[in-house]
Amino acid sequence: TGPRNASNPGGLGERVSNYVVFNPWAQQLSKPVLGDVSMNGEVKPFDASLVLQHVAGNNTLSAKQLSVADVSGNEIISAYDASLILQYSVGLITRFDPDPLKAAIINDFATISFPDLISESVKKTFEIPLTVSTAQGIKALDMKFNINQDHVKFIQLNKSNLPAGLSIETGFNAQKGEITISMASAYDLNLLSQTMNLEFEFVNSAITESQFSLNLAMANDSFLNDLPVNSTISNMSSVTGLNYQSQISEPNVYVDQDGIHTRFELSKTNRNMAIQVVDLTGRTLYKRDVRNLSSGLQYFDLPFSDFVNPNRGIYILNLKADDFSFSKKLLIK
Repeated sequence: TGPRNASNPGGLGERVSNYVVFNPWAQQLSKPVLGDVSMNGEVKPFDASLVLQHVAGNNTLSAKQLSVADVSGNEIISAYDASLILQYSVGLITRFDPDPLKAAIINDFATISFPDLISESVKKTFEIPLTVSTAQGIKALDMKFNINQDHVKFIQLNKSNLPAGLSIETGFNAQKGEITISMASAYDLNLLSQTMNLEFEFVNSAITESQFSLNLAMANDSFLNDLPVNSTISNMSSVTGLNYQSQISEPNVYVDQDGIHTRFELSKTNRNMAIQVVDLTGRTLYKRDVRNLSSGLQYFDLPFSDFVNPNRGIYILNLKADDFSFSKKLLIK
């Protein structure tokens, strides 16, 4: 391999007689390859997964890795960089062309919605449904939410109904109460009113209400505006009646822009039930009598279009049968 000397202790590139000195560390000393986050000399889907893990807070990239992860060139490490790496790895693009303005040329990005109020029992886990749609050309989406970690704990994102070919990473920072969801694809996400359910559990029954907030959303690195700001998570409810636990499960109730929605399970068939919504003065806004309900899971939608002079404010939902009564205070925005 040739001799080493004080001026060139590693022997890198030194020509001695007819021999070239070989240094096994030469590859490590070469310039990193853009997109090669794993630093193994190749740009593969695994590199995109490392980017998503970093964005979600599930790993931390080194300074050297960050320098090659920013393939969009806008000094923001996001799911969009992961998407570009995926596009490169499957041959849809042949080079990275860093351009901070490239992502901003799309006018219609994405929409994200969730109910204004989530009303649940403290006895079980519950879900907050997100409805997401993305426009043509959107290949990456980042979302950050906040919760009161003293009231509720984030468990997981239910991915069972998400489309195939979608790379997604979810992270939770317990100290900040911050949930991060980052998704990317080599192709358009093509999300059309796609429902994603975030699962939670109550950790402190002494706290009856807290806020679920969307603090940041980006599609292809472009910030989304006109988003829902927050939702109220409430565990204030009452179910009364003799042995009601054996008759009805604790109803799941949530409110969105269309109306009030509730689901629960009945153990007996041929049951009659009165559904009513009143305001704090006792004025009835909605009333419905349902007869001969079968046993099993029940779904009821109470559209605001059927309400009598609805306004913003606090309302009370009542479900009544012969042997039980359920009431829930609701905030309608």
